[in-house]
Amino acid sequence: MANLFLSYAREDGAKARQLVRRLEAQGHKVWWDDAIKGGESFSQEIEQALGEAEAVLVLWSKSSVQSSWVRDEAAIGRDAGKLIPLSVDQCPAPLGFRQYQSIDLADWSGRRASALNDRIAQSIAAITGREAKVEPVLPRRAATARFGIGRRAVLAGVIAVALVVAGAMAWLATNKDPSLTVAVVPSASLGDTGTNKTYAASIGSDLARLLAAQAQDVSVLDSSSADPQGGDLRFNVAVVTRGQTAEASTSLSIPKERRIIWSDERKVSDLAKADLRQQMAFAASRALQCALEALRGGLRGSLVNSYITACAEFSAGDQPGNDLVAIYSQLAKQAPDFAPVWADLAVLYGSEALTLTYQGRPVPAELKRRTMAAIQKARRLNPNSGKAYMAEGALAGKDRLGHLKMMERAVEVEPNTAMLHAVLAFHLRTVGRMNESVEEAGKAVALDPLSSGARASYIRALVEGGRTTKAIDELTKAQEIWPNSASIRQAMLGVHAYYGDPKRAEQLLSTSSSDEEALARLRVFLRARESPTEANIAATIAGSKAVAEANPVAADQYAGALAMFGTPDDVFRVLADQNYRRFIDTSTLFLPEFKRVRADPRFMAIAAEFGLVRYWTVSGHWPDFCSAPGIAYKCVSEARKYLPRT
Repeated sequence: MANLFLSYAREDGAKARQLVRRLEAQGHKVWWDDAIKGGESFSQEIEQALGEAEAVLVLWSKSSVQSSWVRDEAAIGRDAGKLIPLSVDQCPAPLGFRQYQSIDLADWSGRRASALNDRIAQSIAAITGREAKVEPVLPRRAATARFGIGRRAVLAGVIAVALVVAGAMAWLATNKDPSLTVAVVPSASLGDTGTNKTYAASIGSDLARLLAAQAQDVSVLDSSSADPQGGDLRFNVAVVTRGQTAEASTSLSIPKERRIIWSDERKVSDLAKADLRQQMAFAASRALQCALEALRGGLRGSLVNSYITACAEFSAGDQPGNDLVAIYSQLAKQAPDFAPVWADLAVLYGSEALTLTYQGRPVPAELKRRTMAAIQKARRLNPNSGKAYMAEGALAGKDRLGHLKMMERAVEVEPNTAMLHAVLAFHLRTVGRMNESVEEAGKAVALDPLSSGARASYIRALVEGGRTTKAIDELTKAQEIWPNSASIRQAMLGVHAYYGDPKRAEQLLSTSSSDEEALARLRVFLRARESPTEANIAATIAGSKAVAEANPVAADQYAGALAMFGTPDDVFRVLADQNYRRFIDTSTLFLPEFKRVRADPRFMAIAAEFGLVRYWTVSGHWPDFCSAPGIAYKCVSEARKYLPRT
């Protein structure tokens, strides 16, 4: 890819970081350094970088058009025929540059694929003669269902939980390099000094807690006494507040190299509704894990930046799967012996294959081949790669026996990887092993204490396992740690809406990010829970049926409404309907409201249709409900009726 030079004004540093992160994720090498700006001489280093650059990008803005340094750098790019102008705030370019049309970045976030990314890529290709890397623009997965994390989103893409929980922890178990130090320092040039100090101290404390949970040889320096230039790695924290709004910037650098290797910018419109500190700490933790993995894995130069960007976005879920596949594929070419890239690539391919399986679509032979190739490469480089087993499990699709066998093996070889425990916890619930699911979800929380998403997944495991009181206790504790976390608020709403206090759920509706149509249906449901009159029950069942008829993917919600308010006969009719059954996630069958359905011997026939009987009898792992009181049959003997005759 190309060697690029970026010219910008210090005031536009946040937008510059976004642009650099996107360009480096595409494999470009970008020269930029805000430390040199601001009155220092036009050094030989800058001249050399400008001369070596294949293209010069300039960010025009109200600030940069007044900067003689930016105009000089842009002039060199223009005169060499390699200038690419971009506009930050739609400010006209200065005289001498207005004949060049600028790419407008005013509304560009830089975090996802977009038409603007394509225009930038094509402009670089036109200047350098290199092939443009156009990123596919894909919609985000739709949010669904009870607890803010839709069942089908997690099932159809194994990576869904992984993105929430985090996945760059494997290096911790096997690498024992000499102790590294991490400094978290407040910015001295942006924002209020006192606010920056508070945030830096808090983020440093959170990072220290995460590393302590892993008992690893990496230490976080005390922010109150840390040398602003010290630390093997250094986070710089800046927060600018205006009333209830805030803009925050966090960068990670290698002080000895005077080089920024990662940065993150975020805006919050209402500090009362968003936990900015938690968001920044979570992003920093992901970047730190990815940086250590890159540096200890032998990556150098721009590859470090590229990997940290991709790895952090992979962990945080900022990118659609296909975007990440393209980025990781490029990294695999550039660093063919770097094991983590192949492991993540295997998971991404496996997730795509599993998605197609649960959509009822065939998995192309080429996708299977790529997945297996990535798995084999990951294993050659790291025989104990848990992610390789996770990807192999995804290829097993609806073969629960094979899938769970691979996930259990993944956790066995990588016991310190939170992501693997979280994904295993979900799959255990799909076969009714609810108590073990709670145990695995709890391990994920212990390994990743900074993730509110991991805590929300643990709470969901408690709820679906029938431990509502414990779930509410955990939610209360979580709210004390993350008072403004959206995932925790959504989990609280889900718990109270379905199993707790419906009046409390009504109060929480105003905090939900769901669309108005979904909220209207939930209000109808809450009325039936609070006042289960015949009319209210009929209304909620009719509403859920209408949704399922229009979109069979919602069949599990229809079955759930019948299980809660109807009769077992009603539920069995839906479960026997092929139009619905193929869209029902089996974890739905083990929810608390299905207790009467499971107590009926007819349930075993349905379980056989879903392939559950085969899993239970072959594996020997019978579901928890079989030993619960109130079951009118013996699971083992009833299951034999539905086994193939030999």
